[in-house]
Amino acid sequence: MPLNPVTVQKAPEDMAILAHIHRCPVCKTEITAQRVHHPGHCGQPACARQIAVAAAQAQEAQKKAAYRKEAHALREACAPEITALANACAAAPDDIAVAVVPHRESPLVPLPRATREAYLDHLSTIVEEAFAQDLPLEGRDTTAQAQEPHPWHGAGCRACEGRCCAQGGGDAHAFQTVALIQHLRHAHPTLGPDDMKAHFEAALPVAHNAKACVFQGACGCTLERAWRADICNAFACFELRRIADHFDPAHQSAVAIFSRGQGSTRRFASYIANETSGEEA
Repeated sequence: MPLNPVTVQKAPEDMAILAHIHRCPVCKTEITAQRVHHPGHCGQPACARQIAVAAAQAQEAQKKAAYRKEAHALREACAPEITALANACAAAPDDIAVAVVPHRESPLVPLPRATREAYLDHLSTIVEEAFAQDLPLEGRDTTAQAQEPHPWHGAGCRACEGRCCAQGGGDAHAFQTVALIQHLRHAHPTLGPDDMKAHFEAALPVAHNAKACVFQGACGCTLERAWRADICNAFACFELRRIADHFDPAHQSAVAIFSRGQGSTRRFASYIANETSGEEA
C-alpha cells in the first residue's frame, strides 16, 4: 500500500534560499547576486553607512582586544619596572595600570641647514599672507589649546618618541598654516610679522629627530602648546586613547607606559596620579 507523501512546511528563510533570493543585510530589500559580492548590500546610502559603521566598530573591537592582550603580556615581561614604580608610589604592583604605545627609532641629529631654511621660507610665506589680511575678530580657545586632553599623554608621547609628530616633517612644516598665524595674531595682537617669525625661529632646536618635524627635539616638541598647530594638540593615536580605558587615576596610583621596542630598545615612561611633573611633550 503506497504511503501518503508528507508535506513539509518550509520556513520563509529556507524558501528564499531555494529560490536564490538575496537580500540586503540591512533593509532586507531583494538584491541581485552581483550585489551580494559587491558592494554586499542594496546600494542605498543609509544601508552603506550602517554597514560601514558596523565594520569600523568590529575592527575597533578587534584592535582593543589585541591591545588588552599586549598590555597583559607587558605586565609579565616588564614586572621589574612595574614593581619599582609601585614601590615609588607605596602601592601594590596590581595597583599600577599598564599601557603600550608605538615605538619610533630616530637618532637625534643637528637640524640640517637646508631643512631649517626651507621651514623659515614657509614660515615667512604664511606670516606675510596672514598679515596681509585683516586681523580676525575671533580666535581659537588658546586656554584649551595649551592643555593636554589627559595629563598622561605627555608620558605616552615621550615613551613613543613621536611617531605621529614625525609626520610634521618635510613639506608639512609642522602643520603650520595661514589659519594658525591668524589665530596667533588674535591671541597676540601686539606682535608684528617680524615678532611672530622671531618667536618660531627662537624655538627651533639645535638638534632634532632625524627626518621628523623641525620642532621635534630631544625632550619632545620645543614649541609651547598654544603656538602649535591645532592637529598637534588635538590628535591622539589609537594607543594613546586606550590609556584612558586602562587607567583610572581616581582608583589607581600610576600608569606604566611601554613602547613597542624589543628588549633593551623598549622605552618606559610613567604618570603618577595626583603628581605634577611639569613636563610637556
